[in-house]
Amino acid sequence: MAAVLLAIIPVGTVTLRLNTASGQRVPVVLSHVCACHAINSHPSSMMARRGGRPRLSVMDASVSATRAELLARCSAAPPNGVGASLEEDNAVHAIVTELEVFCRPEPTRMPLSGVWQLVYTSSTGGSSGKVGPFVGRVTQTMVDDSIFINAVEFFGGAVRLALEAERKVLDSKRIRVTFRETAVSVFGRRVFRKAIKGSGVWVQRYVDEGLRVMDTPSLFVLRKVGDVNDSSMSV
Repeated sequence: MAAVLLAIIPVGTVTLRLNTASGQRVPVVLSHVCACHAINSHPSSMMARRGGRPRLSVMDASVSATRAELLARCSAAPPNGVGASLEEDNAVHAIVTELEVFCRPEPTRMPLSGVWQLVYTSSTGGSSGKVGPFVGRVTQTMVDDSIFINAVEFFGGAVRLALEAERKVLDSKRIRVTFRETAVSVFGRRVFRKAIKGSGVWVQRYVDEGLRVMDTPSLFVLRKVGDVNDSSMSV
């Protein structure tokens, strides 16, 4: 059924990368494909069954391979991408361009929950987690449908900088983010808190249940690492 969908909806061209038995990556070009529609079709149309067990389609396999390659590239770069070489940065951007072809329709309206960790950014500012010579662990916690908290932790969480923000959907790919409050905690005790102002528009390039890629306008790649806990739900 997946092949039928690809044949009857001609809107573009997609290059898939498939792994052969020997481990070689082989490019396969599919002409006139609507990738997003195919990915989001009913599971029964995307799987072939053998012995009652579902089997991934060619499209699903390509998404998984591209997704895994992106995470591998991000992991191979310096923490959070801070100090990445031009070659490393170009490689990450190239894979993101491949992956976003498979993005589901209206990624801004996908429900988000839990804690997401920054794995790569092209930003050179504080949102990269770099403060002075230190690079901290950056997370984004979804408090509810509109409020989230960005946090940077240093020295195993002994020092935590947090920023509360609100997100509003503008259209299928863009959200407006408005910053509301920032705070600093040391050993779990808040030592500074202040209301702030500022906003920006973030473009969602790829979103699924465990991976998000967006431009702010700097590139950010985040992966889901867990559920929300009490300590992560406040600045």
